[in-house]
Amino acid sequence: MVYSFDVDQHGDMNNIELMAAVPSRGLAKETKKLLKSWHWQVAEGQQAALEHKVIRLDFCIGGDSEEQAQQQCITQSKMNCAV
Repeated sequence: MVYSFDVDQHGDMNNIELMAAVPSRGLAKETKKLLKSWHWQVAEGQQAALEHKVIRLDFCIGGDSEEQAQQQCITQSKMNCAV
């Protein structure tokens, strides 16, 4: 899943938008809730400012074994991050 969002001067996330989801949007609602709970901190030496960010989150679910799930993760991590 690829999301875009803004981080305000207080470290809160706003304007969270799903840009792409493979294979489906099944986890989109819960993932958006998770992202809303994140709080960003200003890097040391930097000034707080509004920032636009894009993030890719990979979920590895499925397979008949832990090994199959891990292989799916490896395969997915090699996919392009294009939207």
